[in-house]
Amino acid sequence: MAGTWWSSYLTHNVQNESISNILLKNQSQKITKKIRFLLWEVNHLLQSYMIDPDQLLREKINKTIQQTLIQISYLNNIDIAEERKWQQSITVLNKKVTKLQNMLNELMVIRITPEKLHPAMSTMNDIMLPASNAFTTAVTLAIEEIEFDNLVINNKIYKLFEKISANWNKMIGAFRVFVANRFGAFSSTEEGLKQQGHNVELLYNVISNDLQLLIRMSTKVPFDLQGQESLAIMLVKSKEWFKAYQSVRKSYHSKEWRTDVPYLHKRIQPTFYKIWNDLNELEQIIDIASNKSISAMSNIAGNISNILWIFFVIAFIFTIAGYMFFQSVIISPIKKLSTALFNQAHGSDNYQIEQDATIGEMKELHQAFSLMKTKVHERQTELQLQALHDPLTGLPNRILMEDRLDQALSISDRSNNVSAIMLIDLNKFKEVNDNYGHYVGDYILKETSRRLQSVLRTTGTVSRIGGDEFAIIIPNISENVIEQVIQRILETFDKPCLVDGVDITIKMSIGIAIYPKDGRDAVTLLRNADSAMYLAKKQQQTVCYFLSTDTL
Repeated sequence: MAGTWWSSYLTHNVQNESISNILLKNQSQKITKKIRFLLWEVNHLLQSYMIDPDQLLREKINKTIQQTLIQISYLNNIDIAEERKWQQSITVLNKKVTKLQNMLNELMVIRITPEKLHPAMSTMNDIMLPASNAFTTAVTLAIEEIEFDNLVINNKIYKLFEKISANWNKMIGAFRVFVANRFGAFSSTEEGLKQQGHNVELLYNVISNDLQLLIRMSTKVPFDLQGQESLAIMLVKSKEWFKAYQSVRKSYHSKEWRTDVPYLHKRIQPTFYKIWNDLNELEQIIDIASNKSISAMSNIAGNISNILWIFFVIAFIFTIAGYMFFQSVIISPIKKLSTALFNQAHGSDNYQIEQDATIGEMKELHQAFSLMKTKVHERQTELQLQALHDPLTGLPNRILMEDRLDQALSISDRSNNVSAIMLIDLNKFKEVNDNYGHYVGDYILKETSRRLQSVLRTTGTVSRIGGDEFAIIIPNISENVIEQVIQRILETFDKPCLVDGVDITIKMSIGIAIYPKDGRDAVTLLRNADSAMYLAKKQQQTVCYFLSTDTL
């Protein structure tokens, strides 16, 4: 009685603590879930702001960040056993969210400030524009001076100045088209940049040659004062303009021609990921506290188990006495039933139930049940094989494929290697069925299965998950192996299938997702591989990798 009371007391205390930890866990998960939702909302608003900067969106972003900080403050009210570590993690999280807010505001300022958004803008405004204006003014003054003098000898010089002026205006126009191409005003950005850049340089060379010609002419026929001064200005300003143009061209051909996108990818997104990891760490602290309660409950269960063993020994003694009594009442009928089941399992209906018990009767009962167990096991194995494999190709079906994928992800986690999932869709397979019949279609599916298995051998799993869709799982590999496998697949399917005298080439679309960078679980990887496969089909490509970077 005392042992029972003691066990009940300990169980009650541990149970109350466990319930308290469960409530705290639920409360913290509710808050962290709200924080995650708010951060997703910030990310969504930021995407909209990057597309179309708006003051209202900026205010919404800051308001949502403030709501996030309020939710973080609620975590301080949760009292758990690991209080010091808990409070430190909350402090770190609060600092990172505050830092994120500052970076977001800085990014939004960059987005609406042309000089900060486009580094080359200051070069164009501060150097190229004044140089161009000075050049244009100088050549205009030179032409007006020649027109005023109205001398026949100046006719050739006049035409040369006019030619330089016209080419300069063309060069400025080409440069403006160059800039417009960089901002996406035309369909082909890179091709447009290259073409217009070539035009600018070509025209500059023509202008430079004509300026040199004017210098040579000035040595033979001295220019008036205005002509000499204009020529000197044109030489200096043209070189100054072209040097600045080369700097702008280099900037516009780089990936950082605008500063907001690199800032987003190098600073904003990593901070989002760090905050996400901090939220995971907070949830782990709560899980550890809950697990300690579960462990305490296990210890109590062990003590109770010892008490139960004592009752078991006492009950066993009574059982032995009871067995002797029930020998003739229960055991004998069980023996007769076992004999009947044994004979029936062997297909014999001519049997008799013996009335007298013998020593070998329990052995026969064991044999009877063993045989029944074997038969049931064989039937279960057959049903399981049918349930987990494709009847046409014998490959694993979707259910078994998903199980193998989960195993592959677990192996990758332990070995720090990657795993890959490939989804393969046979192109124009319906046309094969319609044109040649389902017999040929079935042959193509079986031949595809055979070739894929010959490529992988024992390195992965090939499965058929739909009508003309296959999946390949390659676990625990390095990323360069994936390219080798793809190359072997493409080489294997270069050879057409000969079916009833007809060569049929198997074409396919392959979508690839890689763990862990394209997804941390099987569902996400399959979805991303499926997206990549349909993108490959849409773009008429054979292979397409899923792009795991953020849409921004």
